[in-house]
Amino acid sequence: MTTHIISRVTVFKIPKLEDQEVVLREFTNLQHGALKDGVPYILSVKAGHCFEDTRSQGCSIALQTTFSGLEDMQFFDHECRYHEEMKKIVGPRITSPPLVVYFKDIVASTTA
Repeated sequence: MTTHIISRVTVFKIPKLEDQEVVLREFTNLQHGALKDGVPYILSVKAGHCFEDTRSQGCSIALQTTFSGLEDMQFFDHECRYHEEMKKIVGPRITSPPLVVYFKDIVASTTA
């Protein structure tokens, strides 16, 4: 079975700046704290404050995670102990369920 890189973007509505900082600190440890069979499995993590813009629709924090395949992303959602613990910290700080979108990387480019 061919695996494809999965990119996932999650955006959160977190009104209080102090809560946003707590959440960003949690995301700092995500890549190395989330383990599958004792090994980190998230390829990359990026997070930051959303720019204030009407298109952001009130979202204040964005998180981008990259997985080596759909199986790893599903492990993150359903079995990862670190993710479960992180939700206990992040959950009470958000005002509505986060928006989560993910896709198979078909077009990918980088600048040298």
